[in-house]
Amino acid sequence: SPMNALIAALVSFIAVSGSIASEGDVEYGAYLAAECASCHRSGAAADEPIPSIEGWDEATFVTVMQSFRRKERDNVAMQTIAAALDDEQMAALAAYFAARDTD
Repeated sequence: SPMNALIAALVSFIAVSGSIASEGDVEYGAYLAAECASCHRSGAAADEPIPSIEGWDEATFVTVMQSFRRKERDNVAMQTIAAALDDEQMAALAAYFAARDTD
C-alpha cells in the first residue's frame, strides 16, 4: 500500500541518516549542506543579502541558527529551516561549514 511504501522510505532515510551521523559531524554536515548551498553561495561577501557561510566559527553558526529557530532574527525562510533542524544537525552543519576552506 502507499502508506507502507511511505513508512519504508522514512525508515530507510532514518537508517541512512543515522549511519552518516555516526561517520562524523563534518560528513553528516556535508550531507545536510546541499539545501544551504543553494542560497549561501561560496565566495559571497558578508554584506550581500545572502552571505557565504563557509569558514564561519562553529559557535557563531550555532548561535545564529538558534536565534533563527527562536525567531529572534527576522527571516521567515531561515526561521523555517532552523526550526526543522535538531541540535545534532545544527552542530554537524556548523562543523562542516567551519571546515570549509574560504581561500
